[in-house]
Amino acid sequence: MLRLFDSLMRNYPIQTLLFWRTRDEIKARKFMEQVDWDPDLSDYYEPNISKAGAEKVFVLDGQQRMQTLYAIFRGAILSESGIRQEAYFDVTSGDKLTDTGLLYQIKFSNESLALPWYRVADLLGSHAQRNAEELADEINESLASLDSAKPVELRETEESRRGREKRVRRNISQLISLLREERHFWVQQLDGVADKFPYKTVLDIFVRVNSGGTKLDASDLMFAAMKEGWDEIEEAIEETTELLNSTNLQFDKTFALKCLLVAHGRGAEASAEKFTGADGEVLLAEMEAGWGRAEQAFQELRDFLANDLKISQTRSSAVIRASYRSLTTCTKIPSRTKRTAH
Repeated sequence: MLRLFDSLMRNYPIQTLLFWRTRDEIKARKFMEQVDWDPDLSDYYEPNISKAGAEKVFVLDGQQRMQTLYAIFRGAILSESGIRQEAYFDVTSGDKLTDTGLLYQIKFSNESLALPWYRVADLLGSHAQRNAEELADEINESLASLDSAKPVELRETEESRRGREKRVRRNISQLISLLREERHFWVQQLDGVADKFPYKTVLDIFVRVNSGGTKLDASDLMFAAMKEGWDEIEEAIEETTELLNSTNLQFDKTFALKCLLVAHGRGAEASAEKFTGADGEVLLAEMEAGWGRAEQAFQELRDFLANDLKISQTRSSAVIRASYRSLTTCTKIPSRTKRTAH
C-alpha cells in the first residue's frame, strides 16, 4: 500500500485496471470500507446486486490496487487488535528517500496527527470544495506559524522554507489530481451488456490476466472458474478452512482444494484450468456429489489434529512438534497395499 501510493505520487505507471460490466447472475462483493487483515469475505457479498438483471461492474485485474486507493482516500485499515486507522500524508515529504526507498510517506493512525501529517480523507470531507492552491497556502501558513514558535536556532532557513513551500504545493496538487483526474489511471472495460463478453469469455480473460503474477492466489482463480459449475463451493471451502484452523495450525483454502483434487484423481497441482471446459464440469459435478464424504473426512482430520495430536490454539509450537515426533515414532508405517486401501 505504501509503495503504490509512492508510485502514484511519482507519476509512475501502475498498469491497466480491467473491469467487466454485466447483468449476469454472479456473486458480487463490495470493497472493504476498512481493510481487515483476516476478513470473512462472505460478509461483503451483495445479494441484490448479485441477482440476474442487476447491472454491476467486476474488477478483473486491479482489485488490490483499488482496495488500497479506497482505504487511503476514503476508508481505513484495521490494526491486528481491530483498531480503525486512517491514512495521513506527510505533505513536506519528497526531498529524500526513506530507509525503505520511499519518497512520499503515508502512515495509518487511529489518532489525529499534527502537521506536516495531513488526513487524506479530508479531501472528500471538509476540504472537498477546496482547490489545490488554496489548500497548499493554508497548510504552508500553518507550518510557518509552527516554525515561528520554535527557538530561533531551530527555525527554518529561508532556503529550507522555500523548498518546503514548493514541496507542499506540489504534493497537494498531485494528491488532488490523483483523486479528481483520470489521467493517472489506464482503465479498460469489457462491456458485457452492450457487447459480446459472456461469462465464459471473461473467465478465460480473467484467468490469463491473473495467472502470470501474484495478484491473486490459486484459490481465488479457481473459485472464479468454479462459479458456473458449483456456485456454493467457495462458501463450503471457506467453512472447511475455518474448521481446520480451529486447531493451532493455519491452513489456507488452496490446501482444501488440493485435497479434493487428489481425492478425485486429478493430482495435487492446483490450477484454474482444471475447473474449466468439459473436464472441469465433470470434476465439479463429482466434487459436489461427493461433498458429504469430503466434509466428513475434513471433520475427521480436524478431530485427529485436536484429539490425537493434541493440537489446540492454546498449545505452543514446541509442544506440537513434540507430539508429532511422538506420534511418528510410535506409529508403524503400513505397507503400500494397506496404505492404499486406507
